[in-house]
Amino acid sequence: MSDRYEVKSAIPLESGSVRDGVRHSTAAVRGFQIFDNFENKRLPDSYMSRSEAQDECDRRNGR
Repeated sequence: MSDRYEVKSAIPLESGSVRDGVRHSTAAVRGFQIFDNFENKRLPDSYMSRSEAQDECDRRNGR
């Protein structure tokens, strides 16, 4: 059986601009998030490093 919580790359945040009627997207992925496989959703907290997020996953998974 797989773990309930796992690390995922954060969802890209779009911070685009409009110039001359053309939209310019500068989507960037910032950090990592924890995904809850039971609820099938990402948790709202984000972590700058994968190891930070993995430590939190391990804590939540009871390791």
